[in-house]
Amino acid sequence: MSLTETTYLVVGASFALYIFIAIRSRAGSTQEFYVAGKGIHPVANGMATAADWMSAASFISMAGLIGLSYNGYGGSVFLMGWTGGYVILAMLIAPYLRKYGKFTVPEFIGDRYYSDIARVVAVICLIICSVTYVIGQMKGIGVAFSRFLETDYETGLFSGMVIVFFYAVLGGMKGITYLSLIHI
Repeated sequence: MSLTETTYLVVGASFALYIFIAIRSRAGSTQEFYVAGKGIHPVANGMATAADWMSAASFISMAGLIGLSYNGYGGSVFLMGWTGGYVILAMLIAPYLRKYGKFTVPEFIGDRYYSDIARVVAVICLIICSVTYVIGQMKGIGVAFSRFLETDYETGLFSGMVIVFFYAVLGGMKGITYLSLIHI
């Protein structure tokens, strides 16, 4: 068996496992989709959050920033801010989402401060952060899939996007959490 055939076999088996997990952890309600029915242990959830931090966006973007800056020192500030943002999210916001029974940060901010303006500001901030993060993720998916499929970047990007979309829609938070734990 050639190296290419072995690669396709291993990657195909991985995707089959991922799809199996997505089907087994299929979300049946809004609560299951957004918060996995509150059935994931906090340690497992923390490990999944750490795995999401160590993603294509982190490795490609942060490595590029550090590599292109003067001796790496200038870009290291971004790495510390990126990490600090995750810690702030985990320590200052996430526990209150669960305590107040909210699914999204804008929903929590709007209800907590009794303000639709605060909710809109939170939505705008969330969209800016999410788009920035997703751009890095999609760049990583495009590069990885184009190399794996031996095609151009656009084909690899759209192939990866379809798989991620299918998996996220089917499994919700529970499926994505279990997938992240597999990557650790």
